[in-house]
Amino acid sequence: NQLLIDIMPPSLDWEKINGISFPFVLFSDNKYKMWYGAYGTIRGLRQWRIGYATSQDGIQWERYPEPVLEADQNWENVGSGEGIGNPSVLLANGVYHMWYHADRDIGHATSTDGIHWTKDPQNPVLRPDSSPTAFDNFRVTDPFVIKKDNIYYLYYAGEDRNGKSRIGLATSEILPTPSPTPIPTATLPPTPFPSLFAPIILVPGFGASWNPRAFFSCDTGMTSGWKLAPYVSLYNRLIQTLT
Repeated sequence: NQLLIDIMPPSLDWEKINGISFPFVLFSDNKYKMWYGAYGTIRGLRQWRIGYATSQDGIQWERYPEPVLEADQNWENVGSGEGIGNPSVLLANGVYHMWYHADRDIGHATSTDGIHWTKDPQNPVLRPDSSPTAFDNFRVTDPFVIKKDNIYYLYYAGEDRNGKSRIGLATSEILPTPSPTPIPTATLPPTPFPSLFAPIILVPGFGASWNPRAFFSCDTGMTSGWKLAPYVSLYNRLIQTLT
């Protein structure tokens, strides 16, 4: 007889709708580390996100209260209600590498602590094959990565346009390790050149700017109260770079 224990039932708001799924566990720094998917609501948006928890014995788990990775890029179908999930994590040279999927593609992210992640600028790193006869020409999901003989093997589920799924394999001899360029410490300019540190102002296009009162009243003369629309993610990378 086997004793089944529910070691981590859903308890956070962003876990409570469809619960917790597809856990991936590594043992490092003398503890178990789990990345998992959960479906729930944050900030009014219902979708799949990736969470993180740690344990000393593999049974009692302590959760990080917020998702550590969620959809915020166009290829991830941000705002669609689907989100991202199925993390596969590899620790190499002190850097955590995570592969995860959105609705149809596979992405990659890196972290030094397993909590704060930087998404690969080349994302998605694996897309459906464009050939009409390929077995994975519609969707690639469920990544699982291992290293053997200095080769990285990415196993994944590939689906064709008839809805048939098979297991695929992609390999690489290198592991992408994006590292942001250090930002130099800002110093105050000499007083004759104050314009060097003038603020940068972004002016989104009309479809990305949001002012409900102006929109619904057709008042084109309303020049205040505008902000970036909540459904727009196109400017995220630019904003993150500048901040």
